[in-house]
Amino acid sequence: MGEYWSLESVHHLRELALEKTPVPVIAMTMRRGVGEVHAKLAELGLSAPMGVGGERDEAGADTRPDAPRAPAPGFGLMGDDADREARMAAPPQPEPGSASF
Repeated sequence: MGEYWSLESVHHLRELALEKTPVPVIAMTMRRGVGEVHAKLAELGLSAPMGVGGERDEAGADTRPDAPRAPAPGFGLMGDDADREARMAAPPQPEPGSASF
């Protein structure tokens, strides 16, 4: 490593980390490697999110307040679950008058 960090760079890194900017974005913004950013954050006792997707809980769910949520059962885009299962189980029917090969 051994890369020089100016006082201004460290202040900028600290600001970005406190704003919860993801590490890959910090690395790209500061033109440094992800490993360098992680090492400096650890040295400063700071952390930042690992990826652009935001924070995730133990189950892997996105914890951002504006993250898209799965629709409640029965309110999907294709109707309720029973209708969807029936449509998926039925084989496709050929159109009347069309030839099948």
